[in-house]
Amino acid sequence: MTWRDPSALVAHGAGLARFPGEAASSESDGDHVMGVAGHAWLAGYPVQRWGRRWLAGGEMVLRYRRPVSVGDQLEVRILDEPETMEIVVQAPSEDVVARAQASEGLNPSLSFDFPDPASFGPPSSEHQPIAPVAEALEGRSLGALDVDFDADRDLAFLHRVEGDEPWATLGYAHPAWLSTAVNELLSRRVAFDHGRWIHAGTAFRSLHPIPTGTSLRLAGRIERLFDRDDRRFADAAVVVTDAEGPAAIIVHTIVYA
Repeated sequence: MTWRDPSALVAHGAGLARFPGEAASSESDGDHVMGVAGHAWLAGYPVQRWGRRWLAGGEMVLRYRRPVSVGDQLEVRILDEPETMEIVVQAPSEDVVARAQASEGLNPSLSFDFPDPASFGPPSSEHQPIAPVAEALEGRSLGALDVDFDADRDLAFLHRVEGDEPWATLGYAHPAWLSTAVNELLSRRVAFDHGRWIHAGTAFRSLHPIPTGTSLRLAGRIERLFDRDDRRFADAAVVVTDAEGPAAIIVHTIVYA
């Protein structure tokens, strides 16, 4: 097991919009950094290590420990283990901001149970917003969202990501961009106070690459509710499907109350 030399990172929004197709807002020092931006910073590391193999079953489980603001001085530390890698984002004080684990394929050490893509039934056609309370959210469908992936448009944010960014070379749909579509599903279906929630983490499993020009359907549901430290959390599970079948599974963990 070897820790790589730490690399410096100045926190930024990665040029990502909150939802697909929107223009990214301008940012200033002190602005809140969305969870999908943190995903953008880190999703290249597994592909750097395992290459295209990671796209055919690789996993990454990312958890945020505290909010981050534009301009925060951070560093990224990576531990390479035989079958996995650990990625830690921390402040100079060694205050951990985020932690991720990744593997080339299914690995019990990641301690995350991804739902079976076949378990997703037809999405609900309901349009009535769901109240952000446990009795209303539990087991509910988030409906479906259809989006088209255009690499020139949807990977433009990668010029903001430091280092050797393999997703720009590959030209496949990036996990962070797909996560913005999960954001849109949540925003459309759940009547959050002021339209906002706290993004506590994302688990991502790639099943096959998504090339430019692909039409995608995202179908989601509330997978699990749990409480921790006086806060209420929900796991929103989404299957991403294209003409070949399931392409990815994404589980956003959010704080809803």
